[in-house]
Amino acid sequence: MTKVLLKNNHATISQKYVDKVAVLAVEHSKCKAQLSLYGGQVLSWQPSNQQEIFWLSKAANFQGNKAIRGGIPLCWPWFGSLLVKDNNVGNHGFARQSLWQLEQLEANKDGVLITLVLAGNNCHPQWRHAFHLRQTLYFSHYFSQQLIVNNLSTQAINFTGAFHNYFHVSDPNNITIDNLHLADFEDKLNQEFHAKKPSEIINFSGPIDRIYHSHKAMKIIDKDWQRSIIIETQNMHQWVLWNPGQQGAPELSDIHVRGEKEFICLEAANTKAQIVKAEGSMSMQQKITIE
Repeated sequence: MTKVLLKNNHATISQKYVDKVAVLAVEHSKCKAQLSLYGGQVLSWQPSNQQEIFWLSKAANFQGNKAIRGGIPLCWPWFGSLLVKDNNVGNHGFARQSLWQLEQLEANKDGVLITLVLAGNNCHPQWRHAFHLRQTLYFSHYFSQQLIVNNLSTQAINFTGAFHNYFHVSDPNNITIDNLHLADFEDKLNQEFHAKKPSEIINFSGPIDRIYHSHKAMKIIDKDWQRSIIIETQNMHQWVLWNPGQQGAPELSDIHVRGEKEFICLEAANTKAQIVKAEGSMSMQQKITIE
């Protein structure tokens, strides 16, 4: 069943269910988009006369009990695995597996603004702080995403996180990424640190898992689809490059067959601890445009 949440001369925003997950569908003259309230997760964004920008697995889980594979999962309040006494107690935090609340919908001739919130206290045995998150998403011929972290506790908190962008590409072998080779990086597959190598050629087909230490804007150039995806950030200090490759993808049941040949993850991230003082706040933001 589909429920219309907003309809005017510029846009229609409706809510439907995909299996057990509530999904908002945006129709606007400048773009189409989809957004899951589970995880507060952007699933798709397609500007007019463009290929889809984000990749979503055909085998993604929409049961509300597992993170959705594709789009922009939100990693927070930790990025990667959280180890406690050598045991992994969860990857990428709990925000991507929490139910977000719709706070605001707006639409005009220029685009659509959607605001989601997530608040809690003692949400995880390893993260017991009181917090309030506000995520502001803007869909138009460009896309922007802002996350404001409000610390409601009486002591400082620290967190790591990322916008886990799955970008849809013609083939990882067809792309290059400007500026990436200008940054030092950590290779998570072999646990090595590498200084920048300006002449280095990167195999984007994977398996690859690297943290690049740079806040510069990045440009994904897809020579087959003849487009560039430009990602700019604010208050984000690393980029994470990931693709499981043909070796790793079969181990992930929610990646459809040969799905790894359709995307590259270039994630705007803070992989080092960010400190927010008691009753303070901090924001992180990315903006994506297409050439």
